[in-house]
Amino acid sequence: MIIFELIDDGLWYRGVITSVSSENMIDVTYIDFGNCDTVPLSDVRVLKEEFLSDPQQSISCSLANVKPLHGNSWSEESVASFETLVLQKQLVAKIVKKGITAEAISTLQT
Repeated sequence: MIIFELIDDGLWYRGVITSVSSENMIDVTYIDFGNCDTVPLSDVRVLKEEFLSDPQQSISCSLANVKPLHGNSWSEESVASFETLVLQKQLVAKIVKKGITAEAISTLQT
């Protein structure tokens, strides 16, 4: 596990490296938020062992029985609309099915 500094706010975040974008950039997943980003390798540090036991603060989930009307993926407009509704908001969800890689939730309340 690593930590990396986000240039936008100067804070440090826990994450895992998902791939190498270039010689100087890596793709990371924020383990406490669930989102992904590409960060400079120079802003990455190894997380101290004393913090490795802190549990991950995010879980991967999807809305149960919700699929795009056309095709297999959501349009950029649909994703932007959904993000407007849920990002940076406290949500309450009902977990209806647990899976190996994600949870399915049936209701969202803001």
